[in-house]
Amino acid sequence: MENWGLITYREAALFYAPEASSEVDKQRVANIIAHELAHQWFGNLVTMKWWNDLWLNEGFATYVATLGMQELCKKWHAYAEESLENMMVVLNSDAYHTTRAISQSVSRASQFAEQFDPITYRKGAVIIRMMHMFTGDMTFRKGLNCYLKRHAYGNADQNDLWRSLSEAAHKFGSMPRYLDVQRVMDTWTLQAGYPLITVHRDYVRNTMSINQRRFLIDGLGKTMEKDNSISKGCWFVPISFTLARRANFTATEPRVWLQCDSQVNDIPLEARSPLGAEADQWLILNVQLTAPFRVNYDTVNWRLIIKTLHGGDFRRIHTMNRAQLINDALALSWNGHLCYKIALDLLRYIKQEHAYMPWRAALDHLETIYRIIKQTADFTLFQPQNFMNDLLRPIYVYLGGMETQSKGHHVAHKTLINQWACRLALSDCRKRAVQYYHRWFISNDPDLVNPVPQNLRSVVYCAALRQGDEYDWNFLWQRYCNATVASERRLILQALGCTRIVWVIRRYLEIIFNENSSIRKQDISLAFGAITRSHIGFPLAKNYFMNNFTLLTKSLESNFRELAALLLQITQHISSPHDYRELKMFIDCHRKLEKLATRSVRHAVEHAQVNLHWRQKQQSEFTRWLKARY
Repeated sequence: MENWGLITYREAALFYAPEASSEVDKQRVANIIAHELAHQWFGNLVTMKWWNDLWLNEGFATYVATLGMQELCKKWHAYAEESLENMMVVLNSDAYHTTRAISQSVSRASQFAEQFDPITYRKGAVIIRMMHMFTGDMTFRKGLNCYLKRHAYGNADQNDLWRSLSEAAHKFGSMPRYLDVQRVMDTWTLQAGYPLITVHRDYVRNTMSINQRRFLIDGLGKTMEKDNSISKGCWFVPISFTLARRANFTATEPRVWLQCDSQVNDIPLEARSPLGAEADQWLILNVQLTAPFRVNYDTVNWRLIIKTLHGGDFRRIHTMNRAQLINDALALSWNGHLCYKIALDLLRYIKQEHAYMPWRAALDHLETIYRIIKQTADFTLFQPQNFMNDLLRPIYVYLGGMETQSKGHHVAHKTLINQWACRLALSDCRKRAVQYYHRWFISNDPDLVNPVPQNLRSVVYCAALRQGDEYDWNFLWQRYCNATVASERRLILQALGCTRIVWVIRRYLEIIFNENSSIRKQDISLAFGAITRSHIGFPLAKNYFMNNFTLLTKSLESNFRELAALLLQITQHISSPHDYRELKMFIDCHRKLEKLATRSVRHAVEHAQVNLHWRQKQQSEFTRWLKARY
């Protein structure tokens, strides 16, 4: 907590133990410390006037923390990777009907807590980065200096920020005179969601047409008020782009502004721009993901991009944009805007990819499909001899498999790949994990000596329990009870949910919600979520939550926001009509939960609706492509 003069932390957010913590833990601690230090300016020196502008505190602290980490340790690539992580969270969470605007009216005490969500933190950081990109570094810094000095030891709202940045932007010529920051940014802060930019190229005239509409994860739109361009879903969008022959992924400033003018009611707007490109050259918008929007191209341009990605010079496309192309293609095919043939043909290039960010984007989306498809007969297509094996095997070998050392700088990359490899029994992953775990199991003093390498522990613990018996589970539970390092305790809590033994899972659920348990209330969500991620644990967790809701309410001291968060961990895995009907019956029987955490509950229910919609509308196309190739 960013108290001025006395910052306070949970132990796991401050304490790094070299003998027990992983490199990922080290980065997490550094990020949190940087975030709280940034609050000394954004939140303490200048405080928002009211809760509707909480993002001025949390969005800036989130963004400035990445700048600090980048300067502190360049080998972490914190700025690029945190920016991508923030962007992916926003593009996912802000695509639902139940999302909210960054700045919205807050009039009840119960609404204060709901402001502390990914929209405030992550989307706040994303739009601040967008301003940084379209104004330029010098203008951005001068504008912020003016804002902080002008409102030091006082309060400000977003209009005060816009005013300071506009003055700097016009002074240094980094923004057209006909635009100001408020006119642009109000479209990003006062309405929910973000745009889908659709690009149609005229390959004869060398031009492109671009238009916008709100992107929704289910592919369905809602007609809004005719007289309000903001509520209809219209944004001022900075459009940067580059072309294959003269590829330039360092020029992030906008070459075109897709405008949203209050005098123009025919939405979506269209803009045309001469390209000077040849017909066999790809075009890519949103250089280095400068703004939160998705891009859909015409089929010819998608095919030109795919051809380059599958060729030997795919690295000509910036790493962040390779991640963007994967993320956009899979999201667009999820909701029916793009056929899966194009999306999955593009994805197959990743067998050549060694960089972390494209893999992070790919596996983030495949995780969602995995959660749904594991409950169907098509799950065999994900098994090691098929689709995922084809994608994962080259990178698993390249990163050294379950060997202690990995190539390159990124431990998180190796962890991500190994988690999938062990989950799908790829190569020797499970065998090596069990060997590591057994050495620990038979050691004379397992609390003092742990032979499992720190950077492999999250993979080893989970894989070993997935293969192990009750004695393996009891051993790890005892290590949790005896552990003194907070990061190790958090790691073990999640791994304990990996077991496939039904009665052990049921016992673990009882332990999690027992008032006298050694599991702290702040870690309940962590442990419960780990159980829901298992195809065996999910129905057990769902039934336990629904059948023991009164007990859980007491255990969590009637914290309905936390209860709604647990509900979301369940609904993310619901995709069958039976489970959905069960969910609706549960909500009908517990109206108090919906009343006290309205948006959170509706958001959780929408997750299940979206999963069900994909399974009914898109799964057959997805599996048809897989069956044709595997």
